[in-house]
Amino acid sequence: MVKRMQPPVANLAKCRRPWLVLACLALGAAGMSNRAAATPPAAARPAVGPCGPVPAGMACIPGGEFLRGRDHGPKNERPQASVWVQTGYLDVFEVTFADYQRCVRAGGCKPAKPLYSDFNRPRQPMVGMTWFDAVAYCQHAGKHLPTEAEWERAARGADGRRYPWGNEPATCERTIIEDARGRSCGVPKAGKERLAHVGRTFEIGSRPANLHGLHDMHGNAWEWVADWYGEDYGKCGA
Repeated sequence: MVKRMQPPVANLAKCRRPWLVLACLALGAAGMSNRAAATPPAAARPAVGPCGPVPAGMACIPGGEFLRGRDHGPKNERPQASVWVQTGYLDVFEVTFADYQRCVRAGGCKPAKPLYSDFNRPRQPMVGMTWFDAVAYCQHAGKHLPTEAEWERAARGADGRRYPWGNEPATCERTIIEDARGRSCGVPKAGKERLAHVGRTFEIGSRPANLHGLHDMHGNAWEWVADWYGEDYGKCGA
């Protein structure tokens, strides 16, 4: 699944506690996991771990098989395949501007700020950092970025639904997108600047959560994942 959003900015996104099968991969923003290959034979699969106590501010994402991608979409979403991932925990909300600046003050993160005006409200998602900044933030928190496959499992569930909420069309009641009113559901940036019409991100949690209790898994801002982007599943090992 390609996460579509408005405006086009990369959020530091959700960190996660180490999944029971830990594999930190390389640079990525929409790649496929090198270890989340087509579902292995039952005898070769590890046991699916239980959720156990869920850390504060996180949600448990049950492991097992899920349907990744879809057959009738852009090239980098095809083909749909059954993929196996392990149980793990993902942050309920995206990392905010305030969260990231606290990490900077604590010495765990390099200074970074959004590249656009009106994107630095305390509860707006943190944007404008590099993948390396995102990795450092998660490590400082004792977590790490999810792989693309783990992120997609958390966003869509296991049944191949198109969106975090199901198969119904994307609307501004469900997510933050560009609609007939304009970018960001027609909400302009603050001030009278000439680019006010390009919109801004909304504060985290402004729309309903998905089936796992996760917010903002579609729309508002791009989210970093751990692994490299690749156009070919076979070549990237996924």
